[in-house]
Amino acid sequence: MKIIFNDKPAEVGCTALLDVLSELGIIKNADEIYGMAVCLNDSIISKNDYQNCKLQENDRLDVFYMMAGGSCER
Repeated sequence: MKIIFNDKPAEVGCTALLDVLSELGIIKNADEIYGMAVCLNDSIISKNDYQNCKLQENDRLDVFYMMAGGSCER
């Protein structure tokens, strides 16, 4: 199934959100969902809904990570 993951085309073999996140290498298991936010088609998905969320062809999936504040050196 084709989706858009973080603005890039991706091909996944499953539809369940947690399985897709695992297949994409974002998580290894469901315990790793904390510290990140997931948007599906521009709507934030509640962590309580991750288990039942299903993706469809051409869905847009974006994953964001929380980061501690502070200065950034280059």
